[in-house]
Amino acid sequence: MRFRSFAAEAILPAAGILFLVAAPSARAQSSPNDGEIRIAGLVRGLGSESYRDRAEAGEALAKLGPECRGALEAAAHSGDAEIRLRATELLKRFRADDLWLPGRVSCTSRGQPASQVFATVAEQSGNHLALGAPYGSFHEAKVDLDYPAGEFWPVVDDICRQTGNQVRSDFQLEHRGAAIIAGSPGQFPTAYAGPLRAQITEATRSFSEKLHFSDRHAEQSNSFEMELNLRWEDRFQPVAARGMPELVEATTDTGAHVTSPAIGANSWNVLGHAERQLTARLKLNPPPIAAGRLDRLVVQWAMIAVGEPATLAIDDLTSRTAHRQDDIEATIERVERHDDNRMEITLLVARDGPMPEPQEVLFEEYKVELLDAAGQAMHLHNQSSGMTEGGAQMRLTFGGDFSHNAPKALRLAYPRVRDSRNVQYVFRNVPLPTGQPK
Repeated sequence: MRFRSFAAEAILPAAGILFLVAAPSARAQSSPNDGEIRIAGLVRGLGSESYRDRAEAGEALAKLGPECRGALEAAAHSGDAEIRLRATELLKRFRADDLWLPGRVSCTSRGQPASQVFATVAEQSGNHLALGAPYGSFHEAKVDLDYPAGEFWPVVDDICRQTGNQVRSDFQLEHRGAAIIAGSPGQFPTAYAGPLRAQITEATRSFSEKLHFSDRHAEQSNSFEMELNLRWEDRFQPVAARGMPELVEATTDTGAHVTSPAIGANSWNVLGHAERQLTARLKLNPPPIAAGRLDRLVVQWAMIAVGEPATLAIDDLTSRTAHRQDDIEATIERVERHDDNRMEITLLVARDGPMPEPQEVLFEEYKVELLDAAGQAMHLHNQSSGMTEGGAQMRLTFGGDFSHNAPKALRLAYPRVRDSRNVQYVFRNVPLPTGQPK
């Protein structure tokens, strides 16, 4: 099977960091051509005879990011195989980075209605927001905002705080986006990371006492855990997440460093297309009772996301030859028509690329449609999938009136990009329960 192993997971820093604007550098004051000349030199360096020079040129271009994208797109068609290969790999790296960017908004409001401002935020960020009915009432109020370059979740939370609305935690799965309804948005400790928003919904400190009758020895214990809720923009498509977030750092207002107990294997959970949030509990070794808050709490939560959707068309259902596009290969292995209302198709899909872990995410990445002569999708009754030596095999059962409306084509939707990252969330000033046993 044509798969490579996953590369090491990257770290995505939490969004919302304040950057100070420094005085213009000598490079910024120089002619724009200087930058182009430097980029051209670095691109040529990708084909250097020295491995070290090639690697250094690649890292320098990676740091430049979008600034060198155009030059790399041209280099991806270079006659030099080394330049072509390295330019292509850098472009893949940039496209993977794009998955983890937040939706951007430019929104200024001076007393505009909340519904109008929410509509602007949704349109600019590429997200969907349902206001009020049928999920609840909506509080229309005036909004004052000044976000010349804001991010989706912080702006949405700001509008909610100003107007007495909240992001509803539950939402009908068949609808996209988030529901905004009237109600207190709460005072949840919140952290943002690209298209993701993490909130601590509760913190629990428990005291218990065990009495050993063998010697009448009393043993007391103290445990502590937090519940985290993770939501994402509907333009972001995660396909898997670790079952539990992990502690990176925790410091109390008394200066104590809090650790977490050792945990066993942290398995992956596959996420369906309709899922829009995750909830998990983070266990910590109990902070000192004297501590009133965590000045800084950093957690990371590993996720796999996909993007750049594409479609492979198979217009001949009788063909058993492989159909290729991008790095994907699809082959119809079998078509069985059981009666005039049911048809079973076995499809094998292989890719030249990294094999995800868990493998089951492949079946969440792919969507298969059977189309009639008018291009309308027929009803998918059932799908069973498994991994074989040749790739991901899907057995799909479709229903319809095949005697009068014969199926004509198959469409396989797939992502061109997949990436795995440990996403970090930085919380500040997290209140702690301070009760003590009597």
